[in-house]
Amino acid sequence: MIRKRVSPRGLSLILLALLAFIFYIAKPKAGGTNLTHDANPPQKLDKTGKAKEPELATGVANVIDTHRTATQPDLSFPKVIYQTSPHNDATPAVLSWYYANPADDHQHFTDAEALKFVRKHYSHAYDAYTSLLSPVARADLFRYFVLHQLGGVYTDIDTTALCPVSGWIPEEFSERDISLVIGIEVDEPTFDESKVAKWGWALNFQFVQWTIMARPGHPALERAAELAIEQLRALAEERKTPLNRLELSKLDLVRNTGPGVFTTAVLEYLGVEPSTFHNLQRPKQVKDVLVLPVTAFAPNQRHSGSKSVSKWESVMEVRVMHGFQSTRSWMSWIKGLFL
Repeated sequence: MIRKRVSPRGLSLILLALLAFIFYIAKPKAGGTNLTHDANPPQKLDKTGKAKEPELATGVANVIDTHRTATQPDLSFPKVIYQTSPHNDATPAVLSWYYANPADDHQHFTDAEALKFVRKHYSHAYDAYTSLLSPVARADLFRYFVLHQLGGVYTDIDTTALCPVSGWIPEEFSERDISLVIGIEVDEPTFDESKVAKWGWALNFQFVQWTIMARPGHPALERAAELAIEQLRALAEERKTPLNRLELSKLDLVRNTGPGVFTTAVLEYLGVEPSTFHNLQRPKQVKDVLVLPVTAFAPNQRHSGSKSVSKWESVMEVRVMHGFQSTRSWMSWIKGLFL
């Protein structure tokens, strides 16, 4: 497991790397984009019928600059950021978390290290965890386990930090009364089951689970892991196959280990319906859970009222960008300088 804090020299190098990423890599090229298809707004046409090039790079730069100059309160949450992947790759997306949160510990777990963690702290779930063929399913479970055990922030390696973690909780809330901070991904209450499946979702309302902040021991995280294992075992039984041979489609994962079970676990813990958070425009606290509007963790989507980072009026609402495919070979030399 890699644990690092960033030196002042390292911060300067990260800034240079991020600027290169923002202005030369993140900018969409003809015929493609660095955002996932679902997250990318549809292209607009000019008067001649040609596609206008989105000003995404400008939007990202503005968000970073604005949030970095804002004074943020300190938080009492564990100051640790967890990520997991087969290898310890310092991509621009990963570097953004170091640059935005230089005082925090950054812990990267490889697959083997995640396996050891689960065996040590969640031995009752170890057999089920190791039985899973899908690394995505294991990564889903791992985030629930590591946050439940240790607390802090878990974020996928394809997320880009656009705001320090200390800026996620507005000053009008008493952060010591908050134990879980999450964002909304999907808020489309009129979508029926077939349309939800067509979009690749589990539900017509679901929370983001690519980025979560929690204090250790939160019941919703424990329940999410339990529910995932329960549903996977039920699915294996339904398909008449052992768990260690269960093939999972993308939709299976979303429903049974990803946002589907996470959303169900959180709503169950809160004892509320999705309508409690419909069309949320400001952060809302229920019990000890702070729920952020769609744009906070899921900007640039083509649904749910998600706003674009290329529009200045939505800049201060964005905390995290998801979906950059940002691995670049030129980043390898930077990794050796400060990691």
